[in-house]
Amino acid sequence: MKKSLIIIVFLVTHMCVPLYASNLSYEQQFTGLEKNNPNFLSGQLNEVFDATRPDTVFGEIQKKLGLTNNQHTLVAVLEAGFFMEHPGFKGKLKFARDIVNGINDPSGARASRVAGKNNTWNPGSQGHGTHTLGIAIAGGGVIGMPILAFSSDGRINLVESVIYAIDNGARVINMSILNGTKGLLEIADSHPEILFVKAAGNAALSLDAQLDSAAANPDGAWGGFDPIVAYPRENVVVIAATDSSGKLWHQASGSNYGVRTVRLAARGADVLSYYPIDGFNGTTGKQMLTGTSMATPLVAGVAGRIFTIYPKLMASEVSKILEVTSFQTQELQSKVGSGGIIDPKSAYQLVALLKLTRDGMSFVNASLQIGLTTDEKSRYQALLKFF
Repeated sequence: MKKSLIIIVFLVTHMCVPLYASNLSYEQQFTGLEKNNPNFLSGQLNEVFDATRPDTVFGEIQKKLGLTNNQHTLVAVLEAGFFMEHPGFKGKLKFARDIVNGINDPSGARASRVAGKNNTWNPGSQGHGTHTLGIAIAGGGVIGMPILAFSSDGRINLVESVIYAIDNGARVINMSILNGTKGLLEIADSHPEILFVKAAGNAALSLDAQLDSAAANPDGAWGGFDPIVAYPRENVVVIAATDSSGKLWHQASGSNYGVRTVRLAARGADVLSYYPIDGFNGTTGKQMLTGTSMATPLVAGVAGRIFTIYPKLMASEVSKILEVTSFQTQELQSKVGSGGIIDPKSAYQLVALLKLTRDGMSFVNASLQIGLTTDEKSRYQALLKFF
């Protein structure tokens, strides 16, 4: 009975309305400098979003705070396969683990070769995993932890994969997967320091119906809906996908959404990332893919860099930073809980400001060190009240 009460209170209070409503029309929001600036929202409004380019905004914050290139956060990526030898991954991966086949190798090379011989990391699976891993780590400030959590022949071991990731130091866990499990939810409850980032899915459906089903059956069946979605947690962030116009991706199948279940949106259509072009033994390069699977590691990578800036943060604080700094649009205010698209620059600036002021620096001096404009100072001073 006690568990039911906690769930009901959480559903009523969490993500009911966007944090910041916009009074501008969509056309007013995306005109002028913003729409024509290829770096606005880290390039998420460009026709093709190249997720492999360095995150220059993070690099600037890194220098202003005196962080070194050796400081990074581990981001685990749970997938069905990876092309580990892609040159884009050189020096950017640690603790690769094939949970399905029990292969462990810190370099990842042996795991890739053996799995390839066993035909469990087939070219199709490798492509999806290589792509999402590339998105998560390419911006810098993070190290990828590729984990084979499920295979193309139907074997799945998500719980053991997550436990492995946490035991080896991951602070962010990327899950571009269909459904979570009750076990994953229990792990999330036990580890408030870990941020779980999950794809909303590509069925063009509202996930809020799952929330209603969970409320009606708080102690009942887990089958039929995704517990990760149906029972929201502060350290679990579900991600929708947007296109180059900044709108919810709706072509073909389309992004799932839900103002009470999906936290944020991020670019997921026409995303360029690493890919094994001709399969396991073929040439390597890049390819465009579309889906919430692509939007999710974009958020996971930004979250990892937030942890790199300020490792003392709890996962709930990181998710809140991502939400309150998101760029608001009228459409997304009725589609995702935050009402906006992830804005990496604003997120990095706010966490840097939060770190400096918590370390004892005055707001004025912290703003000077970060190089904030007058408008930015005014905005972030208002946002600090959430922390």
